[in-house]
Amino acid sequence: MRAFGKWSRLLAALVLTLLLPILAGKIAWSIGPSLSSFDPENAFAWLWVHHLGQLLATIGLMWLWSSGSLRHWGFNLNEARTSLKWFGWFTLFCTLGMLVFGIVPMVLYHHFPDLSFSLNPRNVAGALGFYYLLSGSGEEPLFRGFVMTVLLVCWTRELNVGKLVMPAAGLWATLIFMLAHINFTLFPFRITHFSPQQQLFCIGLGLYYALVFYRTRSLLCPVLAHGFSNGIIWTLIYAAIALANPHAAHTSLSAEATLNPDPPVSGQEVAVAYRVAGGPLAGAAQVSLHYGFDGWRQTTDTRMSAAGDGKWNLTLKLPVDARQLDFVFTDGTRWDNNGGRDWHIRTRNARGP
Repeated sequence: MRAFGKWSRLLAALVLTLLLPILAGKIAWSIGPSLSSFDPENAFAWLWVHHLGQLLATIGLMWLWSSGSLRHWGFNLNEARTSLKWFGWFTLFCTLGMLVFGIVPMVLYHHFPDLSFSLNPRNVAGALGFYYLLSGSGEEPLFRGFVMTVLLVCWTRELNVGKLVMPAAGLWATLIFMLAHINFTLFPFRITHFSPQQQLFCIGLGLYYALVFYRTRSLLCPVLAHGFSNGIIWTLIYAAIALANPHAAHTSLSAEATLNPDPPVSGQEVAVAYRVAGGPLAGAAQVSLHYGFDGWRQTTDTRMSAAGDGKWNLTLKLPVDARQLDFVFTDGTRWDNNGGRDWHIRTRNARGP
């Protein structure tokens, strides 16, 4: 692979880092149905399988690229003391930053994220186990170990900021890292997930991971820091939700609203039935379903069909990457929002990271 030029290496790195997560997603998708008994609310098992598959695929890619030792790609303990020192300072500033700029405003404004699963011991342990142990292990070998090692052969120019040295390869790796956290479909092309806040995190954290990898040529600190940054923010969020005791994270369907199948399956149709009798929309001449996905993204209003006896029906198809169906009902002026909680129903077998 040494014959690759500067731009061809960049293109190869971009394409491969976008394709590998898709491949890992297909693996997780194929295994997904067998995990429902272990993780009935789809809170963590898919993520574990996806990132394990991504890690194995990355190691295979490294071997195909050079057939060399994995030490060359960052699987080593070079300058371990420096890595652990950088990681120690990172844990301090990361925790303080998450508290001041993330958790405190969340608590003050009582604006908690919709988790779409219950905060029970199994879900919390499974999710936090993934964030702390596997989020960094599954991503850093690809975005820093592979991408930066491939690009450092040609992209050698350095940017000096005081005592910090950032290679051009690190800047490209950060950009690719940001792109990988935007979900999209190709046919037709459509962006299904874009979070400005997440992109800001990707810039700051991606640059830090690149700096320390370039300094040590080891994945030790990037893997530990990546896992810690994801783990600590969700630890604090779960704790804040539990202490504040807001409305339940997972809303169950009431007798007035039913789904078939329940829970719905991503990429397939789901039938929504709603009975207005005795509820906020009693006597409504027309009812519409106001719905979206994954925290009210892609919101749509669709009229439901009258089925007699105050019952209204609608069948809709879920996107293949939808992890949660969010919905309320309206007659155009009045709303049934489940007592202020809305309905947030976790789906099964969602594709994508």
